[in-house]
Amino acid sequence: MTSDSDSDKSSSDSSSNGKGKEEESLGAQIVTFFKRSVFDRRDFLPDGCIETLITEDAVMKELGITPEAKETRDPKRLLNFILEEGRKIFAILLVSRFKGEDLQKAITQFRRSKIGDASLPITEETKVDVPFFNKPKRPWDTTSIRTFCNEQWLFLAPVFSSERLNLELDANDILPFTGQGGDVKSGAFGKVYQVTVDPQHYTKPVLTFDGERANVAIKEINQVHIDDEQKLRMLEEEWKREVKAHIDINKLNHPNIIEFIAAVTRGTRYLMFRWADGGNLREFWQTYKKPQLSVSLVRDVVMQLRGLADALDKLHGYGGGGGSYRHGDVKPDNILRVRSKPVSHAEIDVGILKIADMGLAKHHTVVTEFRPPTSMRYTTYRYEPPEVIEGISAHPGRSRRQDIWSLGCVALELIIWLLYGAEVLNEFNDKWIVGEMGEPSPYFEIEGKGSQRTAKVHPAVDATMDALSRDQECRVGEDSAVKGLLRIVRKKLLVVNLGAATRLGIGGSSSPPNNSTIPLGSRASARDLCLDLDDIIEKGKRKESYWYTGKPRSHIQRLQVSRPRGSDSLLSPDSKAGNGKGLPTRSKEPTAMPLQSGDIAFSPYFHIDDTWAELEASLSKCEFCKMRWEVSQHLQIKTTNEHFIQIGLPKLPAVGSKSHFDIIRQFLKNCNAKHPKCLPAKGSPLPTRLIDLGTRDSPTIRIYETQDTDSIQYIALSHPWGPYNEDHPHFCTFPRNLDEYKKNISFDKLPATFQHAVTTTRELGLRYLWIDSICIIQGPDGDFAQEATRMEDVFSSAYCVLAASSAMGQQDGFLNPRKGNKYLIFEKGGQPLYVCRFMDDFNADVLEGPLSKRGWVLQERALAHRTIFFTDRQTYWECGEGVRCETLTRMENQLISFLGDPNFPSKISSDKSDRGERIRLYEDLYRQYSRLEFTRWYDRPIAIAGLEKRLIRDLNAQGGFGVFDDGRSLLQRSLLWRKGKETSALKVIDFPPERELLVPSWSWMGYEGAIDYLDLPLGGMEWELPDDEILGPWAEGGTESWHTGDGKGVVALSATARRFKMGGNNDEDFELFYDMAEPSEIEEKALKCVVAGKRRMKVGFPTDETTHYVLLIAPKKTDSPRREHIYERVGVGYMAGKFIDLGATGSAGLVSIQ
Repeated sequence: MTSDSDSDKSSSDSSSNGKGKEEESLGAQIVTFFKRSVFDRRDFLPDGCIETLITEDAVMKELGITPEAKETRDPKRLLNFILEEGRKIFAILLVSRFKGEDLQKAITQFRRSKIGDASLPITEETKVDVPFFNKPKRPWDTTSIRTFCNEQWLFLAPVFSSERLNLELDANDILPFTGQGGDVKSGAFGKVYQVTVDPQHYTKPVLTFDGERANVAIKEINQVHIDDEQKLRMLEEEWKREVKAHIDINKLNHPNIIEFIAAVTRGTRYLMFRWADGGNLREFWQTYKKPQLSVSLVRDVVMQLRGLADALDKLHGYGGGGGSYRHGDVKPDNILRVRSKPVSHAEIDVGILKIADMGLAKHHTVVTEFRPPTSMRYTTYRYEPPEVIEGISAHPGRSRRQDIWSLGCVALELIIWLLYGAEVLNEFNDKWIVGEMGEPSPYFEIEGKGSQRTAKVHPAVDATMDALSRDQECRVGEDSAVKGLLRIVRKKLLVVNLGAATRLGIGGSSSPPNNSTIPLGSRASARDLCLDLDDIIEKGKRKESYWYTGKPRSHIQRLQVSRPRGSDSLLSPDSKAGNGKGLPTRSKEPTAMPLQSGDIAFSPYFHIDDTWAELEASLSKCEFCKMRWEVSQHLQIKTTNEHFIQIGLPKLPAVGSKSHFDIIRQFLKNCNAKHPKCLPAKGSPLPTRLIDLGTRDSPTIRIYETQDTDSIQYIALSHPWGPYNEDHPHFCTFPRNLDEYKKNISFDKLPATFQHAVTTTRELGLRYLWIDSICIIQGPDGDFAQEATRMEDVFSSAYCVLAASSAMGQQDGFLNPRKGNKYLIFEKGGQPLYVCRFMDDFNADVLEGPLSKRGWVLQERALAHRTIFFTDRQTYWECGEGVRCETLTRMENQLISFLGDPNFPSKISSDKSDRGERIRLYEDLYRQYSRLEFTRWYDRPIAIAGLEKRLIRDLNAQGGFGVFDDGRSLLQRSLLWRKGKETSALKVIDFPPERELLVPSWSWMGYEGAIDYLDLPLGGMEWELPDDEILGPWAEGGTESWHTGDGKGVVALSATARRFKMGGNNDEDFELFYDMAEPSEIEEKALKCVVAGKRRMKVGFPTDETTHYVLLIAPKKTDSPRREHIYERVGVGYMAGKFIDLGATGSAGLVSIQ
């Protein structure tokens, strides 16, 4: 009898000369079939490839088994094991670099231990079941075991199918997504990505209208980090219920419900759905802002509304007697649109509307229409029905007909859009259906108090439906589909009274009855709505003009809505805010829901202990609970003062009032007294000119030219100029009016933003103000070029900066009435306590506001010592100690701290942060800056020049034009930028001659468009290159330093240009990123590369396989006699060394890159 070990030796010996070259090995072939997961940035082998690759002939060749030896017992057993049970294991061994005798021994051990593909993956927990892993000896050691366990995941990417809807994956499993499109969308519960699933990993895919595979939406659920085991179990049960709901609802296979693909747990939890290529309904309205009414458009809208109603009917009747589902959050954002046909530019494809976001769907197993309040998670306030408010309905809690009210809201908005377009619809949502503080309101309002409270349709909704009924499509005497739809919305959907349960009940059949089942004056069921829409559709089939009367609408004015009597707005009389000094009048107070913890003593040091489960269960019953839940979602509260509780008003003071300025003055006073580092240095250089605002007795406004002996405190204004308008041209100083403005500038002639800056400066007790368009002389004969280089001094020397964050231009102003905030009132011992909704959002109000999108503003904010931001919600104060809100909240994070540093960039100086951290922050800063906007793109290098000087000083480096050189690695790192992923091509900026600025091609400052940086590992690179491989313009010796805007003429890099060959589409170790258009075939042949650095690999790793990071350069068109040695940058990339001619003969010599 021959042992396996003897067999291994004999078969190996028999083929000692039979193996091919390594590059032709089976392992190398497998690697060429790998694809890249864009989601995980890891390779995987597509499903099904293993059978093609691991064939009998290939295995025999790799193991050196001859045709004669194949029929002997042991080689035959080994072949059968590999081909029937162990193809993947054999492939894993190959890519783990097992060869020859080691390969044969290893696969034999798997066969002996009866461990085949079905045993994969081998995890830390299951390693104990692999005997030769526990006491490793050749061919196994710690390294090879770890390599095998790592490489196995390349072959285990999951396959999605309708038979496997709930996947429990290992954290190492690779999701087989080979493409990712569009921006990542974020919501309250997670992020949504659009991905392309590899065809081999998606059986029976959903198809688009033209027969192509639909992309997939993958929703990443936000993780909740808690330690309580009971809470974790509750969350786990909730996830299981949600997944079951998706699986159940998917069985309906309804065309108007979004297709569910899978639930995936991989540490993080994911839900996968068909990608809706037409966006959601709200986005659809904003895309087609002015629809042209037509027969087909109205018919398509009604048909899709009928489909949505039928989907809800099937959802409500799911279970065949055993239960039902309700959606719970029907709104335009949760109605997705799938394109149904190719359309021309003028056409509108309504598409197929599909209900989505079933995360709120609740399953009921008790046969009753009405349910008491449940633990449903937070729904959208705007589209909630009245019965969610406790004590309002005779049937409290939530019912299936909640969805019908919500769909009625959507249907009304559809009608407004059809007849009047998106602009009127936006006004309806933003200005008409609002509460007492201007915040979004539901479609109903509450009247009365206590047990006498009742709900009614919001007066503005009633007034809007009245106005729509007067439209020519709906007026008396007309019979049209839109009129019929409006009647259904008014009489059967937006109806407060639920009435009795329908004849169907919850578990009844979903087959249509002969006639409507609802009592007169009660809200319809989904089945009732389907019947009514069927009537409209039948009339349209009999008479096409029923869909659209055909009357021209070009003369139609905006929707004329009659305001409720006694009101100057669409708010009901009871909802208007009181006129007290910051406090509402008690007779018009908002109603707080009953507080179960009624014995709370609202006093200093009071606290409320909440659990997530209790809060979430109370969201529909208690407004105060909802507020606490929202605050807990957004903030980590830190008590910074042990002696008192900060107290604010339920309503912020009126903008520009004494109380408003009192708060700002207190911010300044506190900072002056307690933050010495936030004060400008004494003797700081003054701007060339300031605006003198005069005194109380002599308030003349004029330009003042500063003197060297002056010691002046001034305020600087950061503001957007806005587009040029002939009726309201930009207010500027020119040579022609300079003398006039030195004598007097009329306050009344100043635009609103400048008037408000003057008012604020005087209120803060200062006399001098700096505004760029007034203090810098504009025009070709002005002094902008020299003054622009002094922006570092202007903003860093200012006493503080005013930021007009809510303004879009000079005419807008920033002391304007603003959005209010909802509040509640609790009484304790006859004393009111006011509780407000969370409204502090520095990111949305400031960082994402219109002002912060301007290129100049980034530098202005970073260089300022203190800034006051005036937004349309509240005023924010920023200094070196963080951000303070007008609500008296304090907030801080790393990015805010970095840019708000009064001595920027001291907070990340070398003694406070490591080199890697500083590099990442500087890269992020430039990424952010490259995405900002400019009225004049040729300002791009200058608008950050002052900031750049400070960065260069902090790095102890030389540099300019967005590039640093510290003699170590910064030059190469900062040169390896690429066009942003969202940018198709950069555009060269045309700099006017008077700027006297030549920006080199290797600087991103010379282009329009966003940039990113190649992902280079910190500490994982080798930058040590030959001395002449790449040299910056600062490397010529001497002590001279220069920066962007210094006017040095031509600035060039010196570098060694190398020839390289292009990689193929399947070469994972080769990728180029061109700055602009890809080169032609002829231009491509002239390209060279400059090696900037390479990955650090283990000693002995082949240079040919090592990734090199390169600049792409091309000959520059020039009349210079040295033109054959003058190049310009055209892109950047990375490639393995095998693509580059790294020898001396591969060099085109030392060239100049301009």
